[in-house]
Amino acid sequence: MSNALPKCLLLINFKFFTLLNILISFFKLDLIFLSKKNKFIIKNNYNLNLFAVEKKFQSKGFGTLFLKRVFKKIKNKTKYITVETIDFKATKFYKHKHMFKLIGKRIRFPNSQQVLLKRII
Repeated sequence: MSNALPKCLLLINFKFFTLLNILISFFKLDLIFLSKKNKFIIKNNYNLNLFAVEKKFQSKGFGTLFLKRVFKKIKNKTKYITVETIDFKATKFYKHKHMFKLIGKRIRFPNSQQVLLKRII
């Protein structure tokens, strides 16, 4: 019985954070730390989110292969692509390997997301 209580609290916290994030996003409060120009770019271009490579396949080129295909596919359709990450390793991957530029933060609970931008050439 004592094991059920922590799981119940975890579920309640998850639902609370989910609802809070939906409200923050709905009222566009999640972008308050971004400039007007960057908000416009995010709204009018492609945004890659929820992209992840399973831990055992990381550092084997799969993420790079995927991104190169995405860049090729959207090249003539948009000028920019943005990504959001909460993970230091992912941020490093986008910034150092693929020349994304950090443009700000998006508010999310329990962790804020870093927003990165790349101009598609």
